[in-house]
Amino acid sequence: MSVQRLALAFVVLAGLGFYHARASENDAAFSAYMTAWLNQPTLTFDGVKIETAPLRAFYQAQNYRAFWVDDDGYTRRASRVMDQLAKAGDEGLNPEIYHVNTMKRVASVMTGDSDSRMRARLSLELLMSHAVLNYASDMHAGSVRPQWNTGLAALSDTEQANVLGLAAGTSDSAGYLASLSPTTPDYVAMKTGLRNYQSIAAKGGWPEFTAGKTIKPGMSDARVATLQEILITTGDMKSSDVTTGELYSTAAVEGVKHFQQRHSLEVDGIVNTATQQVLAVPVSKRVEQMAMTMERMRWMPRDLGSRYVLVNVPAYRLRAVAGDQQMTMKVIVGKPDTKTPMFSKNITDVVLNPSWSVPGKIAMKEMLPKIRKNPNYLSNAGFTVSENGATVDPSSVDWESVGKGNFNYTFRQPPGSGNALGKVKFLIPDSDNVYLHDTSQPKLFARAERSLSHGCVRLSEPKEFAKFVLMQEGWSADKVETAYNSSASRTVAISPMPVHLVYWTSWMDEQGAPHFQRDIYGMDRSLLASMSVKPAKDDGVKLAMN
Repeated sequence: MSVQRLALAFVVLAGLGFYHARASENDAAFSAYMTAWLNQPTLTFDGVKIETAPLRAFYQAQNYRAFWVDDDGYTRRASRVMDQLAKAGDEGLNPEIYHVNTMKRVASVMTGDSDSRMRARLSLELLMSHAVLNYASDMHAGSVRPQWNTGLAALSDTEQANVLGLAAGTSDSAGYLASLSPTTPDYVAMKTGLRNYQSIAAKGGWPEFTAGKTIKPGMSDARVATLQEILITTGDMKSSDVTTGELYSTAAVEGVKHFQQRHSLEVDGIVNTATQQVLAVPVSKRVEQMAMTMERMRWMPRDLGSRYVLVNVPAYRLRAVAGDQQMTMKVIVGKPDTKTPMFSKNITDVVLNPSWSVPGKIAMKEMLPKIRKNPNYLSNAGFTVSENGATVDPSSVDWESVGKGNFNYTFRQPPGSGNALGKVKFLIPDSDNVYLHDTSQPKLFARAERSLSHGCVRLSEPKEFAKFVLMQEGWSADKVETAYNSSASRTVAISPMPVHLVYWTSWMDEQGAPHFQRDIYGMDRSLLASMSVKPAKDDGVKLAMN
């Protein structure tokens, strides 16, 4: 939804006179009443605080006449809009954010003397406009403040007024709101997954799994029946494969393996403590995870382009797209105390056979204790040492006397098989020295939990990713292979390739199966608290009262 499109829509709609009001609303008294209220900077209706600036711009364009309501309540158009707002749960949002129940209660009290009716009518009119603005804004850039810089800004007052213009200028305002839902494949797939899990929740979810001793293939356990019921409900096991009795059958083992794979557990079919803990998570928590992922997806650009890289940090997974080509791979990300940051930036260079200049914090906190224990640590690992820019022999330094106040040394590891960055790295300018790279410890990719780095993203298939990137720059596969296997360092500038580091603790795979990840950085807790909305009370309605 571009600023230009919004502005043009507002001008055209106003010029063509699309802001019709019902004949019964050509009431100078009501217009004067609305004018007086909208001249205040904020209003409070039934506990809902409303900024009046964007509303004032919209209503000025139609001489402060009501658009959504008449003397009898909300119009048919408004009723359809309310039905659409009530479907906000399909987007992982709470409909009460958009005052659905509040507006129904306000409509129910449009009785009494003329002043009371006028006040109720104004409240309903402005609450409806405010709800439309909120919904459009939430679809545009999320319902809460993003946890990282996504490049998307909230709608300005002018843009919000123009949103109302777009909603008013069509015969199907509800359809306009529905069209604002993101249409990226990831979002659409997650929306389908959410609908499925909401349906499971509506039917009572799955049974509670009781923790206990480890269940191994071939063993018998009283919890096998519950285990199979959970696996059938989650789609990890076919109902036709269910067995009676307490034997942990081969079919159930395969179901557990599929379940473990979807939850980033060790895929061994053994129902150990870790697997039992995940089996015990109720469907309500999974629904919340899906809702939070959809919120984070709304922070993203609507069109990621035909060429991009997306790293889902808690999933330890990279997906690269270039037209019809696509590749995925495992990654290693930052530890909880050295988190990988989330951002949307560009890869600009590919460095083949890179050297590693050790960040000062790593050099002092992690390497200095190793040097003190082993004076040959630096030379054995091939590091060169500089002090204030001059090369020094590490054996000539009294490392016991070096500390935070006088650490003037830099460590550099030349290219080679032992280099911590491996054979290739992919530079991302302005990303706090975070980049994608190879690793000298490929065995770590066998682990299910892979938050192990200092913040950079390590690739399980660095050579294939180098081919994926450089072949788009006109390189042949053989040329990439030769350069990769060479011992010479080389930096190749590429057309900027968008890279998005995101935090999705749930996602849908290509087969439409939902995956759930551990909240490794604790970011779900804060987001869920921000998204939570307490339901409105039913003990009366305070109308148009500041």
